[in-house]
Amino acid sequence: MITNNSPTEQREYAKQPRERAPLAGIRIFTLIALITLFPTVRVCSQTVTDTDKPPVTTVFINLNGDKDLANHLWTLIDAELENVGWVIVNTEAEADVTITGRVAKENAEQVLQLGIVQIKQLTNGTVVTIDHCSDLSDADGGELFEDSAKSVSKLIKERYPKTGTVKLEPDSDMSLSDIFSSDLPAALNSVGVKLVSSGTADLIVRIDLQRKQIPIEATIVKYELTAVTRDNGRVVSQTGNGKLGVKLTGSPPSACPQRFMNLEWLYHADPLLEASRGFIKDLRIRRHMGGKSEVPQKTTKTNQKEPLPFV
Repeated sequence: MITNNSPTEQREYAKQPRERAPLAGIRIFTLIALITLFPTVRVCSQTVTDTDKPPVTTVFINLNGDKDLANHLWTLIDAELENVGWVIVNTEAEADVTITGRVAKENAEQVLQLGIVQIKQLTNGTVVTIDHCSDLSDADGGELFEDSAKSVSKLIKERYPKTGTVKLEPDSDMSLSDIFSSDLPAALNSVGVKLVSSGTADLIVRIDLQRKQIPIEATIVKYELTAVTRDNGRVVSQTGNGKLGVKLTGSPPSACPQRFMNLEWLYHADPLLEASRGFIKDLRIRRHMGGKSEVPQKTTKTNQKEPLPFV
């Protein structure tokens, strides 16, 4: 026992190594506890065996029709199945799901709709005609002159830079677009030209709106796909069609031939790629729901107004 020590002696005594003995004991206890836990950690990291894994869905694919397109669709479906972990087998007897289908193609004559703004002006007894191409569409109807008033006004100002006022000839025909006729006065004002209805004007023009039909030939793909389970009947059925390619069958309009150099916007997506993705997605959903047989038929269309029947 230590007695009658001064405060300084007590502090020095507290600094001596004997006070660290409890810390050493704590460290040893912690180490022993960690060692005793190691077997538990090893047990938790055991590898899952094959018997613990869920069963793999096997699929048999049977497609017919156009050979090249059938091979292409088979490859796309194969890739989608691989992404979800399903396996393709060689016989229908081995398959949990059988996919059958038909794919075909045909060439179809179609037309594109092109809006033309025709501007005519009489100069020194000679009629000067300017054709301005507006919108181009594969739809049967619809607006083709929505933004044309601005571009036509700029064109008039560029061709006749000293023009401050413009008057339209009475026989001008802008009946194809209410939007164009209503936008024209403001569009002319934006380039420093005023549209007048009476009196004299710096420039008198006739403006006619025209709708031109441009013939094209489209290559159309048509497909039918059905998935049937071994025990639950039909799961998914899908039909559809879309454009594989488009080409101009005649000469392009002289006003804008460059607009027809690239028509890929008419078939920017592979319809069979979209079909395979949607089909396998629906198939997985139906399998997850238990493969009920009463499933409504799904129909898809790509870039076409009406599906084409098989012949």
